[in-house]
Amino acid sequence: MKIILATGGSGGHIFPALKTAEQLKKEGHEVFFVGALSSVEMRLRHSGFKCFILEVQGYSLKSFLRFIGLLTKALFKSKKIIRSLNPDIVVGFGSYSSFPVLFAASTAGIPTMIHEQNVIPGKANRLSARFVNQIAVSFDETRKAFPNRKVIFTGCPCHGDRPNVSKENILKSFGLRDNRRTILVLGGSQGSRYLNDVFFESIPYLENIQVIHATGKADESSYAQKYLNLGIPHHVCAFLDPIERAYAVADVVIGRAGAATICELAAFGLPSLLIPYPFAHSHQAANARILENAGVAVVINQKEMNRQKLIDAVKRIVTQGLTSEAVHKRLEGLFVDNPTEQLVNAIVAMKP
Repeated sequence: MKIILATGGSGGHIFPALKTAEQLKKEGHEVFFVGALSSVEMRLRHSGFKCFILEVQGYSLKSFLRFIGLLTKALFKSKKIIRSLNPDIVVGFGSYSSFPVLFAASTAGIPTMIHEQNVIPGKANRLSARFVNQIAVSFDETRKAFPNRKVIFTGCPCHGDRPNVSKENILKSFGLRDNRRTILVLGGSQGSRYLNDVFFESIPYLENIQVIHATGKADESSYAQKYLNLGIPHHVCAFLDPIERAYAVADVVIGRAGAATICELAAFGLPSLLIPYPFAHSHQAANARILENAGVAVVINQKEMNRQKLIDAVKRIVTQGLTSEAVHKRLEGLFVDNPTEQLVNAIVAMKP
């Protein structure tokens, strides 16, 4: 089949879309990407996917007329792309650039689906939900935001496969030891200087730890030197790829609360301290509450975060002594197994 995935280029949208595309390609389907993809175009092409770029962005009161103009232009371009490719199915992963593609496909009688990554749906998906055929959600709680007859609970495509390598060998590959507690720090797709700074200030007050720290590209070199000066076992990088190896050896995770991160923490059974990104329209705060309410995460708003609160939160998590098995038990029924396969199966099943 020919399948179009419509999405924006931010990490929260593109990552689940790319995981889905890779699985569809593995099963023999032809996959195309359409959307505001300028920032990730080379990555997608390198992965073997053809891209069609739309110029669409979010809006404010000041930029509303420009937004309407770009959206109208994107709609006409989307219609041409749909006619040219004649896809069997079109799937949207959110962002305003997915809307014109889904709308053009729907008016052409092509089956359409959206995938909502977050607990609280974004504006573009709320709008698209009115006319698409099916709605895949990452969290069961999201059902109430959409017409129930359209909703299918697939989970969020994410990293979830535990490496077939011993913990000891993975630790050695990171330059770490097996007699210390490993803290994994993730600042999101672009890193978080605020989170980096507060955590680093806290290190001297945390006992017997070693750190895997994905700082983001901007802070990598400065933090590599800071850790050398501090003298504790560490692995510093701009980002982690593959991240599964870090999850497999982590005892505690400190990070943001994007949908994929939440699902990965659940898949690996990891207790966490979550600091939701404050400019994500409450999406991340709602995601984080899923783990907080299950008793496997501590959540602190960024405005309230400081060194002492971070120290206290980590000590509280460590004192709980939650094993991977205990985390999985507390999360039973909240997440689905093999979400990428679940979503791909739902997409393929839409073929008329």
